[in-house]
Amino acid sequence: MAEVSPGGGNTFVPTFSEATGLVQIEFSRNPTKYAVNTYTKLVPTEKTDGYYLSIDEEEAARIVTLADSAWGDGQDKPEGGNIDHEFTAFRTTRHTFPFKLGDKAVKNADFDVVAAHARAMASKCMRLRTYKATTAMTTTGSWPTGTTDTAANVGGGQFTGSTAAQGYIQLAFNGVVEAISNNTNEVVEPKDITAVMNDVAAHAITESPEYKAYFQGSPYAAGFVAGGRDGFDEFSLLSTFFGVGRIVVDKTTRITNRKGGTKARSKMIDDDVVFVSRVGGQMGVENVPDFSTVTIFAYEDMTVETFDDRENRRVRGSVTDDVTAVLTAPLSGYLLQDVY
Repeated sequence: MAEVSPGGGNTFVPTFSEATGLVQIEFSRNPTKYAVNTYTKLVPTEKTDGYYLSIDEEEAARIVTLADSAWGDGQDKPEGGNIDHEFTAFRTTRHTFPFKLGDKAVKNADFDVVAAHARAMASKCMRLRTYKATTAMTTTGSWPTGTTDTAANVGGGQFTGSTAAQGYIQLAFNGVVEAISNNTNEVVEPKDITAVMNDVAAHAITESPEYKAYFQGSPYAAGFVAGGRDGFDEFSLLSTFFGVGRIVVDKTTRITNRKGGTKARSKMIDDDVVFVSRVGGQMGVENVPDFSTVTIFAYEDMTVETFDDRENRRVRGSVTDDVTAVLTAPLSGYLLQDVY
């Protein structure tokens, strides 16, 4: 940045709290704009480094023998032991997406070009959040034993082409629900679970003979064919089925080539269906553990800043996000791989 003598128009470097709030409402808190807001918990943090608490979930269901807890008259009360708990560290990472505009472009535009650029940078922030969340969700090493397997092992086969007789889709969903229930000592119920998939997986389900068979001769058949009505979404998926409380299709993509290069676009979620739980609403509280599978810790939640650079007759701006995505309760979720 060029050094200039102090003056009325070049010493003010504001953080527009109002603009920041508007961007949060429009992007980071809006479940209709970005799917990641529907299946992750957002927890504001006071520091960029912190810890989240996980508790030994097995102890709540451990009953080995009656003698372990029996208390005879006149005898000492059983001592018992402490419940194991573990503090796991997390660290947020700051990313900023800057932009700059000449005074002529700003003054001659027929629309609020500064706000338009801020929204574009906010979109990048949300795609980066989605990338962080889905990377954590689809990395096998992030999941403990008993929380990940293939569709072939859990349901008998891939979703593509599954027939009503085979029932691979239903068997897979039922198997995952049973695993999550067992892993959480029945704390997480089927209605608490969200199945997250990309659009290819959604089409694999709705194009399968198994799924179509459920609506043959049904009054809902027209809604299935039309899509987007009678309880079906734009992919002709029901919002919930086989006991799972919610179906979310995250079709978010990212472009991975540099500007001017050969266009390369990739999906955030590949051929997996990730089952997650989110207890309560979208917002969480730091240092309060719950059974939400994926948590986004935010030290800085999409701050919008602009600088009126009079020396160079331009406006500089940026949208900054300082977050990380962590599997805080992996036992409340499940990674189902190779579904198509």
